[in-house]
Amino acid sequence: MKQRKPLQRRTPLRTKTCLQGGGRLAPKRKRQRTIKPSRRLNRAHMGQVKALGCWCCRKDGRGWVPAEAHHIREGYGASEKAHDDETIPLCVWHHREVKDGFICLHKQYRTWVAHYGPERGALAETHEDLAREASLTMAG
Repeated sequence: MKQRKPLQRRTPLRTKTCLQGGGRLAPKRKRQRTIKPSRRLNRAHMGQVKALGCWCCRKDGRGWVPAEAHHIREGYGASEKAHDDETIPLCVWHHREVKDGFICLHKQYRTWVAHYGPERGALAETHEDLAREASLTMAG
């Protein structure tokens, strides 16, 4: 059997220059991770919002048009999504598809805000409509 030489390093290990007086290094601190609050899921509320019909179409006088729930983007970062309580009803064309005569929120945001106003205003009107619907169902 062939004998081998003991392993030797080609480059010596670096000495710890930050040690003073031969003391020990302080343990490394783990980076604190900021924990964001989780999104509240409220499927029942989103169903009620969708049942109202498109907010923009009602503003334009088109009447009731089937809607999707749009989570508002105003006040949130690029990778954040609003809570389900902060949704407004928009039809496919006002929400995400481009069609003649409709201003698409996701593709023409500035034009949409100039024409319909800020999303928070639409959210306030949506909450008023939901309260009105709830009072009508309670009375009737």
